[in-house]
Amino acid sequence: LGFTNMVTFVASVMSLAAIGINRFCIIVHYCRYPTYFDKKGTAIVIIGVWIFSTFLAVLPLAGWAEYSYLPGQSICFCIWPSSVSYTVFISAVCFGGPCSVMAFCYTSIVLAVRKSRRRVFEVQEATCNVKSAPNNSDEKTQTDLQHK
Repeated sequence: LGFTNMVTFVASVMSLAAIGINRFCIIVHYCRYPTYFDKKGTAIVIIGVWIFSTFLAVLPLAGWAEYSYLPGQSICFCIWPSSVSYTVFISAVCFGGPCSVMAFCYTSIVLAVRKSRRRVFEVQEATCNVKSAPNNSDEKTQTDLQHK
């Protein structure tokens, strides 16, 4: 049961990172998004998350740390003090890695949206300025029609 808990724990965190990458691609690299995230690409990402999560959860079964029942929490999970190196490794890979990926992706998204909003605002300003400027060709056309 500790193994299953660890697989789902790691998969949930890795899924958040994968979702961040997906959103980054569709917003920042929207032209290339269909190339990366078609049905096959999406399936590869999902399968990759579960394979990677399973690999990390197998390590305690192979002797690097151990799973045990935690009476205070009523679950089986990894006993973190049993292997400090595994604890540091999992913290870096399952927390530091995904957090870094998500921070990069969502910061890039915010910057891309701000840049896009500025461009839209500039186009709107240019459009409004053109509409408010007097149109001399209309006046000439009306004057020409009156003289004929």
